[in-house]
Amino acid sequence: MKKIKQVKVPTAHIKTNSTKEVRHKSYDTAWRKFSKAYRQRHFFCEECLKDGKYNSEKLEVDHIIPLCQAPRLKFEESNLQVLCKSCHAKKTCKETLGR
Repeated sequence: MKKIKQVKVPTAHIKTNSTKEVRHKSYDTAWRKFSKAYRQRHFFCEECLKDGKYNSEKLEVDHIIPLCQAPRLKFEESNLQVLCKSCHAKKTCKETLGR
């Protein structure tokens, strides 16, 4: 049987919905630098800390008010929190499903 060569399609050029499009365009080089600096000052997942767990694995910067709702707050530290990947995914799912 002949193998079929798989081709990766760059997701940046695929428009699936306006939220993903806004999200992708917003997380540029300036954001990545800002996010890295913010994570260096905030060592633990804020949700895990509420349960007394000091989790510093796979941290991400989360916008408390989602960026798609308030793009002007992108770099506003009062609208940011550090979450581990798991907690961030749970929060995003709740926001997306409206629960």
